[in-house]
Amino acid sequence: MFNINDESLVLFGEKLKQLRLEKKVSTKNLSDKTGIDIATLNRIEQGFIKKINPLILNELAKYFNLNVLYFY
Repeated sequence: MFNINDESLVLFGEKLKQLRLEKKVSTKNLSDKTGIDIATLNRIEQGFIKKINPLILNELAKYFNLNVLYFY
């Protein structure tokens, strides 16, 4: 699992939300395209998840056409 501290949780969530909004995609559409549960995406964006499965990061990286290391 990818662990981040409380301060970084908010920054990570904001970064994910910014990426999503730049692509003009809703949380529902992102969920549909990546297979990541919409509630999980919402909790990540709000900074509530402390341990993020690397498979989720990989799916997000693929969707946004980024290297997965971008999230680390």
